[in-house]
Amino acid sequence: MEKSSPKAVIRVFWKHVLVYKRVILVLVASTFVLPILNVIVPLFYKQLFDVLAAGLNARDSASSELLSVLFIITGLHLLSWVLHRVSGASSVYLESRVMTDLVQNSFRYLIRHSYRFFSDNFTGSLVRKVNRLARAFEEITDQIQFKLVPLLITMGGILIVLFYRNFALGFILSVWVSVFIVLHYFIALWKLKYDTQKAKKDSEATGVLADALSNSANIKLFSGYQYEDSLFKKVTEELWKIRIFTWRINEWIDGVQGFLMIFIEFFLFYVAIKLWQKKILTVGDFALIQAYLITLFQQLWDLGRVLRRMYESFADAAEMVEILDTPHEIQDSITAVPLIVKEGGIEFRKVNFSFHQTRKILHDFDLKVRPGEKVALVGSSGAGKTTVVKLLFRFHDVESGEILIDGQNIAHVIQDSLRDNIALVPQEPILFHRTLAENIHYGQQEVAQEEVMEAAKKAHCHEFISKLPKGYDTVIG
Repeated sequence: MEKSSPKAVIRVFWKHVLVYKRVILVLVASTFVLPILNVIVPLFYKQLFDVLAAGLNARDSASSELLSVLFIITGLHLLSWVLHRVSGASSVYLESRVMTDLVQNSFRYLIRHSYRFFSDNFTGSLVRKVNRLARAFEEITDQIQFKLVPLLITMGGILIVLFYRNFALGFILSVWVSVFIVLHYFIALWKLKYDTQKAKKDSEATGVLADALSNSANIKLFSGYQYEDSLFKKVTEELWKIRIFTWRINEWIDGVQGFLMIFIEFFLFYVAIKLWQKKILTVGDFALIQAYLITLFQQLWDLGRVLRRMYESFADAAEMVEILDTPHEIQDSITAVPLIVKEGGIEFRKVNFSFHQTRKILHDFDLKVRPGEKVALVGSSGAGKTTVVKLLFRFHDVESGEILIDGQNIAHVIQDSLRDNIALVPQEPILFHRTLAENIHYGQQEVAQEEVMEAAKKAHCHEFISKLPKGYDTVIG
């Protein structure tokens, strides 16, 4: 599988988001208006301080104007409060709904992958990848809605106001912001490969853990405690090394941006003081600049984290997107039809199959099983007995030859109809972590409870089920 790019991840997310167009419209509108209010409110604080400065000797006449400004500021804050509630409610619904859709669609696609796919991948890693995809959507959406978009709009509004007040102030801040953003962008881009490595190593560690826990019986049988412990320690130590490396990069970035903020605050106020001496700026302008710097610093301080978290989330989601972009190995043809079984005759004709080029499992294999006939496959381990059964279920496609059921090539029938017509009793029964009743009628979901009970009796398992201690699972469920 090729590595998925952020563009591929966005494509998957956007496909799921577009289902909820009305919610998106409300969310976008509130998200865009809120930062505009953050730019407008400090302008009234500037007016408030200018009135205070001018009314030192005429306080009674200035008080009414101050109250008017105060009411405007309060009204804007109330509007901002309402928009925050609307934005939050829309975001909660959209994110929770899309996350659910992502998990459901990922499961729906993932479970249709081939037998070989699941043999080649750790179950624990696959579970982690599905959950990461949903979490990545939540993280990326939050960063865009609450951090990135407000930053861009607020920053643009602040620069417009400062350019209007004085060209030098706007120019100085625009140069500084450009350097700050470009620096963070390239650092985040450079760091992406390490975030991707961390995500893959984390999946590997999860896979090793899940593999060991699911094979705990084998570990006991072969006294593999020490080996498994050393294996898990090795992979988690590798994860620790790359994790601490990326975290140290984050600390270094925080130190650099803190220095840049100290520098711009000093330089901007230095220029403002010079302009005030020339009576170009007022006292209110200092309040305006300070309010803008505080707002800008709060949002820019998070810029590095925003970019890092977004790229980390892209790296987390990429592994599942790769799976979603990987075509299913075993697919129904466009002309596939349901399998119709009347007698149940099975025939393998000149079947060739191998798991890899160096070792062929079946070579011109022929087998004919007549309706009602009982056949035993006998051979040494690795001779291909189990493979014959898997090919009959079409868990793998044959390289050449054909497999027929009542004269119908199984490669040309719908897979579900093929497997619905075959009953398999595996050597080692595998149960879902559900009630025994659910396990018994799993192959035929529509059967009545009485038929489930009858099947349990015919299999002679009803006797021990009825003797289970109280509180344990029962056949009735």
